[in-house]
Amino acid sequence: MKYYTSEREIITLVREFENCTISREKWKHAEHLTVAFYYAKNSPSLPEATNKMRAGIFNLLKSFAIDFSEEMPYHETLTVFLMRTICSFAHSTNNASIVEVCNKLVKEFDKALPLKFYSRELLFSDKARAEFVEPDLQNFEGGFFKMRLIFIYGAPAVGKLTVANEIAKLTNFKVFHNHLTIDAVEPVFDFGTKPFWKLVDMFRLETVAEAARANVSLIYTFCYAKDKDDAHIAHITEAVESNGGEVCFVLLTCEKAELEKRVVEESRKKFGKANNLKILNEILDRYDLSSPVPERESLQIDNTNLSAEATARAIIEHFAIC
Repeated sequence: MKYYTSEREIITLVREFENCTISREKWKHAEHLTVAFYYAKNSPSLPEATNKMRAGIFNLLKSFAIDFSEEMPYHETLTVFLMRTICSFAHSTNNASIVEVCNKLVKEFDKALPLKFYSRELLFSDKARAEFVEPDLQNFEGGFFKMRLIFIYGAPAVGKLTVANEIAKLTNFKVFHNHLTIDAVEPVFDFGTKPFWKLVDMFRLETVAEAARANVSLIYTFCYAKDKDDAHIAHITEAVESNGGEVCFVLLTCEKAELEKRVVEESRKKFGKANNLKILNEILDRYDLSSPVPERESLQIDNTNLSAEATARAIIEHFAIC
């Protein structure tokens, strides 16, 4: 079994891969895993790491003088699966050295692992080879080892959904934002009524619980009011953690003058959000929306002068998200 003794060995392998100087006989499963891990660790996002790995494999196959019209050894579904699972694996090893992680990866990442998620019929189909297909046996979306829920909260117009969408672009997390359930129920029951909140809360809790059971990582947005919404925080946390997931809290804040600029933006009309200064000021006067949730650590970001992408990248880096 392949084992590394220094980081220099790993970097040399990556350079040989990129320069197409590694021979076909030496390009084995262990080498494939090692290069994939190196890209996952050193790229700004998982999609960028995956693109780099894909391009490198094609270049290497060309250097092997393979006639793509006769055979196609590249497999898109396996490449995407490899990058997602390796990224999650790397972050589960905490602060271990690159040498330790690569050796652990080579030892534990069996070639047969994809067959825990895919049937042979699907995995070895022409479609799975040509394009990424979702697994048919069990889901690995958003993280192979543990589902994570990024809980973004803050005042109206602070940029919760905009940042959530940026995180989704850079990762495999899916967005489950505050207004999806509100807008689904409001045509039937008036906002704020007892049956309205009963259904909204039920949809939210059942959705995040099922996502945790299915290992589908989410970005969840919410307008948390201190003392008023503590029960909701507890219920969401319980729904995730009791099903094997993890909740990562993010409090977004910005200066009031900036909130007043953002609240009137055209994009806020799409989901029936607070979209004028009168409603914003009424909400800010009535509730404390800038305090962190109790008994949980939150990443706190003032995004007054930060772009949505920069904020998303800060969140990704802090929580080591893939």
